[in-house]
Amino acid sequence: MGRLNLKNGSAAQRDGAKAERMVMWYLVFRGYRLLEHNYTAGHKEIDLIMRKRGTIAFVEVKARRKMDGRFPPHLSVDAVKRKNVVSAAKVYVLREKLSGFILRFDVAEVDLSSRRINYIRNAYTEG
Repeated sequence: MGRLNLKNGSAAQRDGAKAERMVMWYLVFRGYRLLEHNYTAGHKEIDLIMRKRGTIAFVEVKARRKMDGRFPPHLSVDAVKRKNVVSAAKVYVLREKLSGFILRFDVAEVDLSSRRINYIRNAYTEG
């Protein structure tokens, strides 16, 4: 499992790590359990893989220092990124021999200035 590192890297990488940690705790407080952080399958990455009962949530975290409403962060999760997350999720499910779970693809928008999280369940599907 990857580390949530807030000390190393560029400002953007530190912001991303901070946002991922915020979202991870947001979900933990809502009954989820962290399975993986920064899971990679080849060059494809999933920010967070979380489980709550019979659901596995594959979470893409998008952070902004200040959201102004002109370009919501979830819009940056384009078709290529969605395809890559779905592909990595399939590898994860096979590797972990998971069956019978509901698989969900979520996006979390984080406004770092206000520390607000807009969590979008079922932001996209496998198709």
